[in-house]
Amino acid sequence: MNTKSGNPQILFRNQEGKLPEEKIKMRNSLQAYQAAVKIIPGYISSINYPELQLTESGVISQTKFAGNGFREVYAGYNLDTQLDISKLPQPLQASIEAQKRYILGMLAVHGIDHGHAGEQNMNVRFLLEKDENKIIVFDANIALQHAIKEKMAITPILTLRDWDMAVKDAW
Repeated sequence: MNTKSGNPQILFRNQEGKLPEEKIKMRNSLQAYQAAVKIIPGYISSINYPELQLTESGVISQTKFAGNGFREVYAGYNLDTQLDISKLPQPLQASIEAQKRYILGMLAVHGIDHGHAGEQNMNVRFLLEKDENKIIVFDANIALQHAIKEKMAITPILTLRDWDMAVKDAW
């Protein structure tokens, strides 16, 4: 049966009634991504910047999924090739390293394997705050200069992106 009604899985089955391997993998990756967003929403690249999405009660609004569920906004500089964190002030370095450990630890505890969670898929952006004003800056030098000039608090935000190889354990 190849119709748009009924079970959507039917659309993906081949003539033998089996799901093609690439469809199984994509479904597993999307499930892992969605689980990760529920567990650590502020640390997963998504379609918005959660640190700017506050509700009236001051709670971060829930990330929405778009299209195939993997849509991401620009997440910031890549740790692998675009940002040398050793050149940042030590407190920012420590914060980035702590966030990296937290992300990887939370995924492991919840049975999620990103598949390639190295620095090539970790991105940093900087949240600058003063009173009610919040700004996201992607360039570390500009963020530092602006924070000093405007006397703003600076917080690095690390996110994990590229979930095409992710899987979640069924336990």
